Amino acid sequence: MKTPNEKMQIQEYDAKQESYLRKSNQINQLISISSIQLHNNIKEIEKTRTNNQKSQYFNQNLIEVNLKQKQMFGGSNKYKVEKKGEDIYLIPKGQHTHTLVWMHGLGDSAEGYLDFFGESSSPTPDNMKVVLLTAPARKVTINMGMQMPSWFDFKAFQFNEQTFHQAIGVDEANQSAQRIHQVLNEEIAKLKGDSKKVFLGGFSQGGCMTLRAGLTFDKPLGGLLVYSGFLFPTIVDHENNKNTEILISHGEQDPLLPWAQSKQSYTKLNEQTHKVRWEIIKNLQHTFNERSLIVFSEFLKAHL
Repeated sequence: MKTPNEKMQIQEYDAKQESYLRKSNQINQLISISSIQLHNNIKEIEKTRTNNQKSQYFNQNLIEVNLKQKQMFGGSNKYKVEKKGEDIYLIPKGQHTHTLVWMHGLGDSAEGYLDFFGESSSPTPDNMKVVLLTAPARKVTINMGMQMPSWFDFKAFQFNEQTFHQAIGVDEANQSAQRIHQVLNEEIAKLKGDSKKVFLGGFSQGGCMTLRAGLTFDKPLGGLLVYSGFLFPTIVDHENNKNTEILISHGEQDPLLPWAQSKQSYTKLNEQTHKVRWEIIKNLQHTFNERSLIVFSEFLKAHL
């Protein structure tokens, strides 16, 4: 039987525990609210946890996934899947005639696009190999310094040409471009040196890197696909890609990278020799929709 003193100690302990849990819940709620406000419910950030869960399906060796059994591809079974490090290669089981190298957005990964390119509604043709690259994990300033896959550091979403270097990790972007160039060269070699059979594309941060790496590449590419991105003002085109056609698609209601800001960054393209297909989609935010996929497919088919 507990003494009055022991009972009092237990009550005080329980009160402290209840107070601790209440404060912990309040802190968690504040963190949650802050996170939602910070990311504006951006799909690419929200997918991070899901992508980490998906990673359990893969190991570091080259593997082939039974797409139907894994239920990732809506019944499509046109690819065999190989994983090299954190990158994923979707290789046609039939003839391989072209390749698309694709880059995800901030906080996403190669695995985040398995469904996108593997489903029967994939915008890529059956004979196109898809290389899904994963950015290195690094601290991202706008995300309170948390580490996540990122092609370069984002210090601010709002910037202009004068504040660009303060808002973007330019050195990191340059390092990422070098890696992308290496992958492009590897894929070109597998297509008997025909660089115009290789395409480069990406979403959001990946779209930015598409322009950064694609326009400075020393071999002419088949085309560039830029979704919800923007153009770095520091890019100097390589002579061999000054005439490369570019698809630029953006949501008119994008809350993260507003179209008005991205449009301003593209002024330089209008002053050069690039043929640009503009697809600005009404009522679309920072994501894809059916129209996005149709345009994606049309652009590729027109250049095969």
